[in-house]
Amino acid sequence: MLRLAAILLIGAVAIGTLMPSADPASGGPESADRAQGSVEAYPIAVAALASEPRSPTISDGPDVRLRREADGHFYADARVNGTTIRFLVDTGASGVALSERDASRAGVDFASSRYQVIGSGASGEVRGEFVRLDSVELGEQRQSDASAVVLDTSDHSLLGQSFLRRFASVTIEGDSMILR
Repeated sequence: MLRLAAILLIGAVAIGTLMPSADPASGGPESADRAQGSVEAYPIAVAALASEPRSPTISDGPDVRLRREADGHFYADARVNGTTIRFLVDTGASGVALSERDASRAGVDFASSRYQVIGSGASGEVRGEFVRLDSVELGEQRQSDASAVVLDTSDHSLLGQSFLRRFASVTIEGDSMILR
């Protein structure tokens, strides 16, 4: 039962993170710093973001410092099975979720033919496959044999609590997130 609750939470957070905001005041490219939607919802803002240099994940000893991006989110360049993956850091997600593209790059064994309904969200059923990752690494934190899910409709990989709990604290100070 706990596993089902975790699945539903991952799916709902993944869908909610990628859905456009319902607030009409934040519905256009001029408010990309508040955008919570998919790439398709804000093509002009995304084009501008794509041309900006991405902020690196800065590790200083055991601490990892992330800068808030122009879309209002924090991203981390973590390694999955030795491959660097750009994750949206989602403190509301219970686990690690990979896009199909990122899962393929990291050599994860998955197949859309094995997808099942793993949760539901604002857009309906969320489909994917539970997988095991050899390793997930960020800064000095490393998790071996980590559970994750590959989502069939996500453009972003999410780094959630199953990995973030390895840090003693996750704090936001202005436009910085510090993982200690």
